[in-house]
Amino acid sequence: PAHPYFYDNLTGVEFLEFYGQLSVKMPKTEMHDRIEVLLKRVDLWHAKDRKLRGYSKGMKQKIGLAQALIHDPELVILDEPMSGLDPDGRQAMSEIIQEIAKKGTSVFFSSHLLHDVERLCDDLVILAKGEVVYQGSTHKFLDRVQQGYNLVYELAGKKVTTTLPTVEDVQSELKKVAGEGAIILEVRPAQMSLEEAFVEIALR
Repeated sequence: PAHPYFYDNLTGVEFLEFYGQLSVKMPKTEMHDRIEVLLKRVDLWHAKDRKLRGYSKGMKQKIGLAQALIHDPELVILDEPMSGLDPDGRQAMSEIIQEIAKKGTSVFFSSHLLHDVERLCDDLVILAKGEVVYQGSTHKFLDRVQQGYNLVYELAGKKVTTTLPTVEDVQSELKKVAGEGAIILEVRPAQMSLEEAFVEIALR
């Protein structure tokens, strides 16, 4: 949850042991091995014997994720998993989400941090004023708002970026600037970010 309540008199290890016993039946040695792996993966091994009352908000986000994964679930539901995390913590959380998804766990999460959604999600549901305004592939949603193509080149020591509406225009411009001696650096779709697309499509 975005605002979890934890028993703050428990240590990190005790907390995972408690919820681990509620979630699964496994030998104690196996449970302890699982706890060690998870605490190291969420970078809390150094705080394993510290009481949760001494954990920062970001640390509580991490221990909450470890709790959710203690029984190796097929489905994980996360509410604002990046909330309260510094850049390093957000990167680590993103990597863990990607790792468990690659192993076959379905990850469902809600977030207002659309940059993270764009990087992590294969599928997307957008809600606006309580209504579903889009449901489907994240890439297909972004393709709907593609705004032509960006051509990036270097000419006379200056880097130039120009946006062109069609592939044909790109081909024509490539021939022109190449004839002028330009070094072509990049051609890429001129897409909005997910946040820009959300504002454009969902809110207007």
